[in-house]
Amino acid sequence: MRLLAGAPPQLAVTPGSANVAEVRERLTTWTAAGVEGVVIKRLDSRYEPGRRGWAKFPARVTTEAIIGGVTGSIRNPETALLGRFDRRGRLRYTGRTHPLATPHRQELAGLLSPPRPTERPAVIDP
Repeated sequence: MRLLAGAPPQLAVTPGSANVAEVRERLTTWTAAGVEGVVIKRLDSRYEPGRRGWAKFPARVTTEAIIGGVTGSIRNPETALLGRFDRRGRLRYTGRTHPLATPHRQELAGLLSPPRPTERPAVIDP
């Protein structure tokens, strides 16, 4: 494409497709390469700044995590601190959520409880 002749290498023409199966495959396999999602638009539509005529569908990758803590307070959590178990069975911090909306804060607060003492005896080094 002559329009992008001499453009920096990180700027690439995004391939288009009207084939739903092909787009679905891109959403599931290209995300590992950094593709954020797909944009759906009418074939005859043009980009117009400030107007909403195109729809973006982000790729979603999900995994299970354990809430190991929160920022804020247990009665009003601002974010949830997430962890996953490693191969040795140890819980490891992996990240946190975006700031929680008020309804989500209230719902999460109803599920949280303060830490309880462990049943293991304390080990004291002399």
